[in-house]
Amino acid sequence: MNIALVGACGRLGSEVKKMLEKKHNVISIDISQKNFTSLEELPLLPEVIIDTSNAAQSVQSGQFAYLNNIPIVIACTGHDSCQLGEINIFAKGVPVFLAYNMAFGVQVFKEATKFIAERFDADIHIHEVHHRNKLDAPSGTAKELENILSHLGKRYCTTSARGGTVIGEHEISFYGNGETITLTHTAQSREAFANGIIKAAEFISSQPAGLYNMKDLTASHSLSI
Repeated sequence: MNIALVGACGRLGSEVKKMLEKKHNVISIDISQKNFTSLEELPLLPEVIIDTSNAAQSVQSGQFAYLNNIPIVIACTGHDSCQLGEINIFAKGVPVFLAYNMAFGVQVFKEATKFIAERFDADIHIHEVHHRNKLDAPSGTAKELENILSHLGKRYCTTSARGGTVIGEHEISFYGNGETITLTHTAQSREAFANGIIKAAEFISSQPAGLYNMKDLTASHSLSI
């Protein structure tokens, strides 16, 4: 496939590009490049767009995808409610894949969180750690955990830390009477995210208009986690 990668020179974008080029034709787009700095500059429309840049740019990419009937994978965090509203509008016209963490293990982590929260009465604490340059806090994954707990009527507290070069760590602890259950997910490299992003792009290319996430991907594919 011909895939346009927005944010190709970023930390995550560089990893996605390296892996994506093994299977697909990649059109790199980044403001730091000499060739293409925006989707509007492309001579031909791509079959799929992947955006790993930032929340504001991803909405612009989403609008381009919507106007040109192109599936899009949004692989960045930090969207506010207005931006999410726009993304939901785009999903009414084209397939949009939105996930705050594309690692397959995180989907299992979230499902395990729901399983325990439904069965174990406890005080719940979420803690996430990321590198010093990550701007949003709490992370998108932590917010997803909060949503899971809120829908179950559970109380929780969330803390965040930023420092060093930590790619991503999420921990959720359930403090019961005389016992504690703790789940931890650690991203050891950005390859975990890149692999999920590429699978998402391949998946979304053949889907009808709608909003998709990692649950849809893992439910429809037999994936090695």
